[in-house]
Amino acid sequence: MGKVTAARRQRGTIRRRGNSRQVVVYAGIDPLTGRRMYLRESTTDEREAERIRTRLLAAVDEQRHARTKGTFQAAMTKWPRSTAGTAGARSGR
Repeated sequence: MGKVTAARRQRGTIRRRGNSRQVVVYAGIDPLTGRRMYLRESTTDEREAERIRTRLLAAVDEQRHARTKGTFQAAMTKWPRSTAGTAGARSGR
């Protein structure tokens, strides 16, 4: 008897939007906002859409995508609170 394996769920989707194809890949949770992050690109060619999906999945697997969609201003607002109890580098102590 042959070995039976369950079909693996495909990661990322390609959907038709008008005359183009939109590629959407889940990229994890944004650490600043706690929201789900998705990488998106679009093209008019179906084969190109599959290549884009493969590239986006590789970027997610190698963690080459942006870790957050937070702004610089949001990071600077949080920064003083995260370093409040530490001695400054310029204090010389």
